[in-house]
Amino acid sequence: AAFALDRLDTKIRNKATAEAAFGYPVLAEIPPLQSRKSRDELVALTEPSSPFVEAYRGLRTVVALTAEASPNGSTEKHGHVILVTSPGAGEGKTTTAAHLGAMLAEVGRSVLVVSADLRRPRLHVLFGTEREPGLTEMLSNEGDAPDLRDLVKTTALSRVRLLPSGAPTENPAPLLRQAGEVLSAARKVFDFVIVDTAPLLIANDATELATVADGVLVMARATRTSIDAAQRSAELLNRLDTPVMGAVLVGATDTPTAYSYYRYRYYSDRPSRWSKAPRKDGSALAAHALNSDTTDEQSTV
Repeated sequence: AAFALDRLDTKIRNKATAEAAFGYPVLAEIPPLQSRKSRDELVALTEPSSPFVEAYRGLRTVVALTAEASPNGSTEKHGHVILVTSPGAGEGKTTTAAHLGAMLAEVGRSVLVVSADLRRPRLHVLFGTEREPGLTEMLSNEGDAPDLRDLVKTTALSRVRLLPSGAPTENPAPLLRQAGEVLSAARKVFDFVIVDTAPLLIANDATELATVADGVLVMARATRTSIDAAQRSAELLNRLDTPVMGAVLVGATDTPTAYSYYRYRYYSDRPSRWSKAPRKDGSALAAHALNSDTTDEQSTV
């Protein structure tokens, strides 16, 4: 019965099933958020030491190393364009685009986050900025289109800028065909350009931008993304010959990250057993030295 139930389970549930379905390595496993309220805020600002944010720091390391290892023969400044997409809706692509940008800025990179999901934009909510004017207005006005510098908005993070989506549109594909010029201009100014796009299997928007990206991150949500959807997405990306960096699994419940984190915090917050046992010779300096050695030993363990 257990074997039959396993064969009938069509959802991605862990790292192994995600890698088997996509055919790409899973670069990061993101634990679930503790509250639904956090889905509409930048957790990197409100809970910077949470397991959720720590997982994105791990993703940042992989993305930065992969991007910097890519060949670049140009002598002029050349930032990296990273496209973030997913098979379907609600699989964490917008949250990942925002937090990956925040983590790259944390290590000194200049970042532009582009809200290119023109159907259901949400990046402006996470960064707390206005939605309009933005990318839609820039691409729809040919003669008197606003300049990129006039549309980019500052955020609460000093090294992160946001290009909002602008007004939503029902058919953004014709507009996004012109977005390559915008991304080419942005990569000359920023170290990283993180682009949030519509889901792969719902709209053709992401494929219009995939050809100008230096790397693509494809999302999956544990217990929600189906194995068939992951396979279809990978087939589409491979057909377009896009440079896929890997997959990101969000909502991962069987990752040891959260447990290890809280266990580490528990031990680091415990007082030393020597803190209330002064030396017999009454030497405050000796007691302090002994306490410091014990703390260092616990931190190392």
